[in-house]
Amino acid sequence: MCFSVSETNLEEIVSLIKRTQERLITGGKIRLHKIVSNNSEVVKSFETKDLAESITEIDFNSESTCLQRSLGLCWNVVKDIFTYQLSKKPFTKRGLLSVISGIFDPLGFIAPVILGGRLIMREAVQNNSLDWDDPLPDDLLSDWQRWKQSLQDLETLEIGRPFTSQSLNDSTECESTLLRRIKGRRD
Repeated sequence: MCFSVSETNLEEIVSLIKRTQERLITGGKIRLHKIVSNNSEVVKSFETKDLAESITEIDFNSESTCLQRSLGLCWNVVKDIFTYQLSKKPFTKRGLLSVISGIFDPLGFIAPVILGGRLIMREAVQNNSLDWDDPLPDDLLSDWQRWKQSLQDLETLEIGRPFTSQSLNDSTECESTLLRRIKGRRD
């Protein structure tokens, strides 16, 4: 399970995580652990056994890199950005499928880029004479190499992770109005 929250009030975020831990334990015997934060004060608020291994030795004041992988994205904890890292696979139908399925983009940041690879994969699958471990034919190979080259640019893409509202009062009011409408109540 991945639990991602953006909050500017440190006490509130620590309280939220601890309340969530308690409710998961009492409600379903599920332990929320491997906690990661880009704030050293939040990290210090939890026991070492509750933290992700990579976060226990991080120096937040340095240029060090602490990458956490979650939902197919790499999160640079120190810079607080999402990045993508791609694997190298052979030029076969199996390698093509592996690369495409390895790019999990739940937030849709790179959906247009992934589409190109899926179209090439569709052509490869429709080619019934091509076995899963056979090298790709020249026409598909050149398309695949061109597409793979374009993916190299993804490794330089950095997407800021924080998603906080400037005015929490306005968003809370909008959310409560939306909830009332969803439930069919009008106040």
